[in-house]
Amino acid sequence: MTTFAHTAQSLIADVRSAVAEPNDGFYTDEEIIRWLNMACLDFAARTGILTTSAITGSVQGQSRYNMPDDYLQMERVFYNSQELEPADTHEIFARTPFEDIDLVGEVEVYYVRGTSTTATSLNLWRAPSTNGVAIEIWYRQRPDAMVGTADPFPLRMEWSNAIIEYAIHRAHRKQRQIADANLALARYEDYLIQAEQKRAEFHVNRPLQAKDSTAWDNTVGSWYRRW
Repeated sequence: MTTFAHTAQSLIADVRSAVAEPNDGFYTDEEIIRWLNMACLDFAARTGILTTSAITGSVQGQSRYNMPDDYLQMERVFYNSQELEPADTHEIFARTPFEDIDLVGEVEVYYVRGTSTTATSLNLWRAPSTNGVAIEIWYRQRPDAMVGTADPFPLRMEWSNAIIEYAIHRAHRKQRQIADANLALARYEDYLIQAEQKRAEFHVNRPLQAKDSTAWDNTVGSWYRRW
């Protein structure tokens, strides 16, 4: 039995059908794919439907650790199996002279610098005084971007209609059909609420793809993903 799998092409076809333009004309495949990718990124960031964990080892005197390539948003951070509280970067820099930002001592809090679209890093304060202590992060993943029409849909199929609605919203906006655009956006927001409620209903407070593992890579700046 063949299992149907969503690809960018199938999503594009659904968008074109909804806006009554079956062929490439006013809308190009490239711009529809761009809208679909925008929706996937927004949906993943706001709902946490893609979560995982990664673990690395501390380096003595090193406070900054680069994030995994698919990092989108932080959920929880653990140092030596103890959960750390997040800190406001303004507070850190207000109470710590810049030259002491890498002060070595007991790790108390963490903060994240940068954004999900730049070179984001996890920063520990104070910097670890020991090599090889486990640093584990639970985070929301960046979905793989669809580039060509044959690329697979990066989210679960149950949320494909949500992503299509966002692309329909953008298509109507391009046509300056504001009422239709707003209706499609409202339907997209409804899907967001459903996804958030489903996560809350099942009390999901752990990485959805994490599995127990004791192995980790303590190379500077590298993470071992636990799934």
